[in-house]
Amino acid sequence: MILDKLFMLMAEKKASDIFISAGAPINIKIQGNCIPINQQVMDPATIQRMAYELLKPEQVTHLETARELNLSVGIADIGNFRINMFWQRNSIGIVVRFITSAIPASRNWRYPPCCRTSSWESAAWCWWWAPPALASRPPSPRCSTIATPAVPATS
Repeated sequence: MILDKLFMLMAEKKASDIFISAGAPINIKIQGNCIPINQQVMDPATIQRMAYELLKPEQVTHLETARELNLSVGIADIGNFRINMFWQRNSIGIVVRFITSAIPASRNWRYPPCCRTSSWESAAWCWWWAPPALASRPPSPRCSTIATPAVPATS
């Protein structure tokens, strides 16, 4: 299947998304940059064949009647692929999001120092916030320390 090869390419390149639509090459998003995987412009019939070879008959029926379909495909030791198929301009469009099976260690999360504690006595409450006008920039950390009562000593 064509989509299986694209799933493997996503995992190999650590891509987050693939976009497939008629009249344009397949684009892959790697570290925030969308680039075409080749110069072949996709036609509606090819995209429909790609979609239908992945789907069960009842899923094809749902896609044709509801004009959209969301599903997930899991591949052992690689991750999950969230797939959204939809109709646009009388053709099927496909967007695939890659969700890796590897969960990063918490020390690699981009939390501010006040949120990196695992101690209940000094719990911190954090949230990430960015106003809509700045949505293209990374969010700013905002932290507040929550006072927690000391645990009484036991004898």
